[in-house]
Amino acid sequence: MQKKRIHAIDIAKGMAVLLVVFGHAVQGINSSEHLGFTTAWSSIYITKAVIYSFHMPAFFILSGLFVNHWLQKPTRVAFWDKVKRLVYPYFVWSIILGTIMQVVQKYTNGGLGFKEVIQAPIVPFSEYWYLYLLFFFFMTYLVVAKLCPRGYKPLLLIIGALLFIGYPFFPDVWILIKFSKFFIFFALGTYLLEFFTAEEKRNHTWIGFGLSTGAFIFVETLYILILRANHVVLSNYTWFFTATIGTAMLCFAAKLIATQANHRSVRALEYTGVISMQIYVMHIIPLAGTRIFLLRFVHVTNLWLVAMIIFMVALIFSYLGSYIIKRCHLNEWLFAEK
Repeated sequence: MQKKRIHAIDIAKGMAVLLVVFGHAVQGINSSEHLGFTTAWSSIYITKAVIYSFHMPAFFILSGLFVNHWLQKPTRVAFWDKVKRLVYPYFVWSIILGTIMQVVQKYTNGGLGFKEVIQAPIVPFSEYWYLYLLFFFFMTYLVVAKLCPRGYKPLLLIIGALLFIGYPFFPDVWILIKFSKFFIFFALGTYLLEFFTAEEKRNHTWIGFGLSTGAFIFVETLYILILRANHVVLSNYTWFFTATIGTAMLCFAAKLIATQANHRSVRALEYTGVISMQIYVMHIIPLAGTRIFLLRFVHVTNLWLVAMIIFMVALIFSYLGSYIIKRCHLNEWLFAEK
């Protein structure tokens, strides 16, 4: 029996993955053109900083929503469920992306290739680090929930908070820093399913959206000023507030948009959330390729135009790719899905 989807959650995932794609578009330009606060096109650098201040925490929070339901499965079933949904696509798409990047290595920013594919079991591969880290988040919950079935949620939330406080001072060993930086958001997500399922008056949601938007503008401005002043440790901790408040703003917006679920554009956004995994793993290939073509061969000088073009090309490619994969019954091979 297929579980009923929650419109607001799919919309929130759709918004989050759009931020990821656009974030990678401007980040790629930042890296290739060496942008900063004081360079030309600094607006692109600032846009990247704003998006990166909350888009991945939002993804981890949304990923934690159904942990409690997942933990009700038998341990063996729960484990293999995440191997299929996270580990399998991580390795499949690391091989695909790594092979393509090896061929065009001299044109890319990161110089990825077969070496990084071989290291993928122990060194998270490129932008797929999210899948790598998410698997270990789920496994942490699986182990702790079995050892402490009644108090695992508050215990892991406290551990997440302590790890976040300490992560700026941790050594850069394996995934220690990233795990410590993002685990708190996954833990917060385990408490938020009721937010999306509870019925509340629409004006209350508008108030929440307005307050979170105002708070986000304030804390984001503060964060950008701190970044510009190069206060590294202070910016790390300010980032927690941009991340949580930005995610709150996104979630309130998703609930408001979900009230117009029959509108064509809303259905498109919701569908984007449904195929967010496919978009996440596929968008890098057309995004990088189009950026290289526009900047290295066509020599387009308007970097905002480049950003918008590669964003749209990456989305169209991902939508078409998802459709073709489904039509050709390749989901099981590429995503371990039937």
